[in-house]
Amino acid sequence: MLQQIAPPDEVYRQPANVFVAGFIGSPAMNLLEATSSSGFLDVAGLPLEVPQYAHLPSDRHYAVGIRPESITLVPEGIAARAIYTEDLGAEVIVHLLLDAPALDAAELSEASEEDADAVLTRLGVGGDGARVVARLPASTSVGVGERVQIAFDRDKLHVFDRDSGAAVERRGESALVA
Repeated sequence: MLQQIAPPDEVYRQPANVFVAGFIGSPAMNLLEATSSSGFLDVAGLPLEVPQYAHLPSDRHYAVGIRPESITLVPEGIAARAIYTEDLGAEVIVHLLLDAPALDAAELSEASEEDADAVLTRLGVGGDGARVVARLPASTSVGVGERVQIAFDRDKLHVFDRDSGAAVERRGESALVA
């Protein structure tokens, strides 16, 4: 079933729904559980002030998406543990496990439940914790099992409605969040 018609760069930067977000890009977009509260999104147990989503009603559940290239290592941020690394020469792909709940594929409503389950399985969503993939500079040295702190570029954060899977409208400007 057709999900979105737009030029490739628009589909990548502004996916219409969680299926498109997970399907376009390599590595795929990371998807995490989030709850809204008083102008903040609680992601991975950390309340993040995200002005472009300050209009979200409180106490609602969302899926938050962040592309691997929009994750950075920082001195203080979201705690994670490296579970696998891929040294690609020009960059390092680091697979991380967060101490945060993973999205439940069964709770996401899509045009096709089978498609949603397939995408979320491919993304590594589900199980004991949330998994994210970060695309980092080649100079980055992270060993398997190492604990690190990460931050998300909130300009690149995507929020999806948990009931419909549709992208939530953005408003305002923002910067890096940890």
